[in-house]
Amino acid sequence: MTVYRSVPANESLRAHELFDDDLLRYQLKNWRWRDPVLSATGEAIDDTLKLDDDFGQSLQMFYMKQLITNTPLTPEEQVEAEMPPELSQQNLAQSYGQPGYPELIMRRQAERRRVELQMEEERERDEQKLRDIFSSGRRVRLLGNLRR
Repeated sequence: MTVYRSVPANESLRAHELFDDDLLRYQLKNWRWRDPVLSATGEAIDDTLKLDDDFGQSLQMFYMKQLITNTPLTPEEQVEAEMPPELSQQNLAQSYGQPGYPELIMRRQAERRRVELQMEEERERDEQKLRDIFSSGRRVRLLGNLRR
């Protein structure tokens, strides 16, 4: 595994001399909010100054439009996430060739089977709850409050 040291921030104080992550760092550090202003329509608050706001506005857009989402774990990753730390693949690889390694492998296999059975039981329980809800004859509103 290669570990790269972080690069120190560029000390330039002018945004037009910066690029990529240096510009991002500069703009987020210097992003400023406009002072509240009272107008005929009411008080305007939380407006950003249109200076050094490119990256901040982009992040807001990604957040509000939900363009960045989580990727669900694969079943294999879910099982690995439920394993105790001492039986993880990484710790098992470090103990390869040491005394007690075969016992660790057997413990991992038993724990893996236990986790898989537990996950299967939870999945079946959830499916049964859905079957009960939909077969009860009651109306179910899945999408929240919808206007008709």
